[in-house]
Amino acid sequence: AGSLRALLAALLVNSFPALHVSSIRESSESGDSNDHFRRSSGQPIQSGDRIFLQGHAGQYLLADANGVLADLADHRGQLGITIMKDEPGSIVSGDSIFLQTPSGNFVDVEEGQVRARWNDRGQFQRMTIFKQGSGPILSEDTILLQASNGVVLHHEGKRLVGKGDSDDTWRLIIRRLPYGSLHSVVGADGAVMIALQREGSERRSLRAMDALAAAGIFPWEMAATEAARAPSAQLKLTCPLESDEGSAGWCADMGRESQPGCQSQIEQAVADSHRRALLAALKRDQSASPWTAILEEDVLPVLADGFDDAFAKAWSKVPAEAKLVRLGWCTFESDLGQIDDEALDENGSFKLVRKRWWTDGEGSKHYYTGGCSSAYIVHRSLISEMLKIFPCCCAFDCCLESQLFYAPSKLGESGEFGRWRGHDIMIDIDLRSGGHFGSGSDFNQSGILIQDNRIL
Repeated sequence: AGSLRALLAALLVNSFPALHVSSIRESSESGDSNDHFRRSSGQPIQSGDRIFLQGHAGQYLLADANGVLADLADHRGQLGITIMKDEPGSIVSGDSIFLQTPSGNFVDVEEGQVRARWNDRGQFQRMTIFKQGSGPILSEDTILLQASNGVVLHHEGKRLVGKGDSDDTWRLIIRRLPYGSLHSVVGADGAVMIALQREGSERRSLRAMDALAAAGIFPWEMAATEAARAPSAQLKLTCPLESDEGSAGWCADMGRESQPGCQSQIEQAVADSHRRALLAALKRDQSASPWTAILEEDVLPVLADGFDDAFAKAWSKVPAEAKLVRLGWCTFESDLGQIDDEALDENGSFKLVRKRWWTDGEGSKHYYTGGCSSAYIVHRSLISEMLKIFPCCCAFDCCLESQLFYAPSKLGESGEFGRWRGHDIMIDIDLRSGGHFGSGSDFNQSGILIQDNRIL
């Protein structure tokens, strides 16, 4: 049986046509999303890499517990599949490999059915990868996958199946995203984008994802809590509605001074979305990075060119005690006057800021964090403390300020800055020039990832 399988594989590999990526039909729905892969074209695929497999009809394969589906025209917002072998290193044509789905289950092949049922690396999960000729498997290569029972994986309809013949449906393109320095911190699966997912509507997140890709940032999309559809009890437990009877009194009893509740269901839903994103970060595999980036669906990099190097330099200077690193925030000069800051470190195009303040009429400085929660990186060790701010009694950024940033310091430092918890735990990464970006509203945006004014 083993020699027959080897013969079958050899016949298929030797019959590879001169196939180019351009011969794969691109779905009209995917736009220019395949541009995201171009910077990694020709780079070797390593064991442990997250990859995307594109079928002969242009669709991407998405794995779930019931089967390996192939009905996604667009890879954006997806996690992809992890390819691995028994030992570390480059994946080479002829290697025995495993494919692990985001759920942790491995793709298995049994009696022609291709599924992802168990977190197990046995014979049902083992397969061999081939490409034309020999050598390492490269991003953008056309490949063939052969299961341990000798059948070859084919893309038919909306799923992969195992077959013994050699029609053109076995052709798969393997692709790897060019993850940048932010992912060196959070991991390939460590950037979460909170996004509304409305059927029949254009995804607002796509513009942001295309812009972020230019900076080497590739988030997976988490469905935001939708105000119109979420159970009212769920929203109330996250942030009671100000207009509901008893909310103001309940918030006062909780010690939330001047915070009578969220002003709208949208505020409730935004707060709940961040609560769920924090829970998702807390539940990540303990072997993964302890850092998770949480992004809202409308954030764009201020400087895409050079972002990768600038972020790496800035991150290398982040102090060990920092557990929350903001990449985007807003300030309200219309309320407080000029906002000043002091750079902890200026290295390249970005700077680190720990101290920010406004000055009163008598010349006294007051620690100031600003608002908005458009983009931040949080360490696992802080998440439980952040979750304690719920239930909120105002918008999420207001809740962070009042219940966390302006809580008393746990370090016992003195002075205006040292007495606040925000100064203990938080660092901001800003442009070295300290640019402020007006939003057409009564606040300014700062940071290296800011909200897209076109969809505010």
